[in-house]
Amino acid sequence: MHMKNMKNNQIMMKIIKWAGIIVFTIAVIAVAYVGITPAIADYTAGDVAQENIIAPKRIVDEVKTEALRVQAENTTAPVYDYIATARTATTTNINNIFTAIDENYRVYFDQTMVENLNQLYSLTLTYDQYEYILSLSETELYTLKEKTVAVVDDVYDSVDVVASDLVSARQYAVSLVNATDLNADEKYIVSVMISDTLLPNMILNESATQLARTAAREAVYEVAYEAGQTIVNKGEILSQDKIDLLKANGLLRMSLKEYFSTSFGIPSLIIIIIVLALLYLKQFHIEIYYDWKSMVMIALLALITLIICQISSYFSVYLVPIAIFTMSICLLFDAEFAVRLNLFFILLVAVTLQVDIDGIVFLSVSSYVGIIKLREVRSRTDIFLSGLVVGLVDIGVVLILYTLRGGLSIGILRTIAYALGGGIIASLLSNGLMMAFEGIFNVTTPFKLLEMSGTNDPLIQKLISDAPGTYNHSLLVSNLSESACDRINANSLLARVGAYYHDIGKAANASYFKENQIGDENPHDYIAPE
Repeated sequence: MHMKNMKNNQIMMKIIKWAGIIVFTIAVIAVAYVGITPAIADYTAGDVAQENIIAPKRIVDEVKTEALRVQAENTTAPVYDYIATARTATTTNINNIFTAIDENYRVYFDQTMVENLNQLYSLTLTYDQYEYILSLSETELYTLKEKTVAVVDDVYDSVDVVASDLVSARQYAVSLVNATDLNADEKYIVSVMISDTLLPNMILNESATQLARTAAREAVYEVAYEAGQTIVNKGEILSQDKIDLLKANGLLRMSLKEYFSTSFGIPSLIIIIIVLALLYLKQFHIEIYYDWKSMVMIALLALITLIICQISSYFSVYLVPIAIFTMSICLLFDAEFAVRLNLFFILLVAVTLQVDIDGIVFLSVSSYVGIIKLREVRSRTDIFLSGLVVGLVDIGVVLILYTLRGGLSIGILRTIAYALGGGIIASLLSNGLMMAFEGIFNVTTPFKLLEMSGTNDPLIQKLISDAPGTYNHSLLVSNLSESACDRINANSLLARVGAYYHDIGKAANASYFKENQIGDENPHDYIAPE
């Protein structure tokens, strides 16, 4: 019968535990649901805004940013390699052409020779044009050559002869030829000869051009609205781009299809994170996993912190006091457990609040910094100091993020105030939650240990008055144990307080113990051995 009752109790405890997990999951989804259901009415393009729409977090206008980046790429000038020998090579070819005609073709000339000469110098001159050149005297031929070379020099002096745009350089050369005093036949011959022989002195460097365009693209700052900045002013006529931006960031009511997608996706992620956290606890912290009081405390802290974070996020993501959770877990359990469990909580907050990468970085740093200062707590003041450290580090993160995303501006002052306020709020609320949890769950927090270590505790007073020798012995043991714990990074406060009370039972009959006996009188001498 007894075994049956134990089995029934175990089944009941499992039912209660899983019911609690389900309730917690539903509550978290409800908190997230508040965040994905904007209060602002739906708008369409061309509507007039009936209220100011403020950015609850940093919002990047991806469409405008991409358009500016594409524009920067397209307006970046190509990078060319300068070929210094192009002018000399072109001039040399022209001189060689005139020399070959004058020296080799004056005696005999036919169509075969035309084809050979054109092929040798990549020309497109006709038989009649060669025949005209051969009809010139040596002086006239020399003059024609010099004028041709002069036009080539003018071209290279005036314009860049780009390999990918030789047509423009050739057209310019023709215009220069037409401005000379040559006759029509000579102008045509010179124009053809220059067009055929003109070599580019600027060749596109594709890799350098791509690097320049990439650099121009990356130099474009994101078009973004910082937390608290007005996205839409009341009375503004809304464009489709602005409508899309608002909907993409959950600031307008969505269509049924969009709403279903968001409503299904976010709860699914929340469930996955919670399941992973449970599996982690069961695998690596089984003593906590099967302790209902510990699980309830973790769930309550997570839920309370999520609600506070959701409320704070309406002002700014930088005001979110996520460190409440890690600071409280650190005080209720230990720093190492807080560090590990915090990873799951950061994911939970990121999904619930739908923060961007900057927000995730900020919240991660903020939550982990809260643990460092609280590793060794000596007073409740340490919580406030920890919150102050969190706020100061958060300010540093804000400055870095603003620098990376487009430089500092006057709007950063408000964000700095939010960051500092978030740390202070975390410390105040953590302190309040600790006091509540101490009373509700009878948890031995560092503060309760500190209270127990004082001489005002009734048991310590009894030890001092009734067993002073034992009290002095306990002080010595506490100093030794505290020093030992400090050397091995153990909980020195717990060891010190434990040492105070390790002989507390001696106070009931203090004289029966040697350290409390005065003189030679020993009560053991007057009692029967049995």
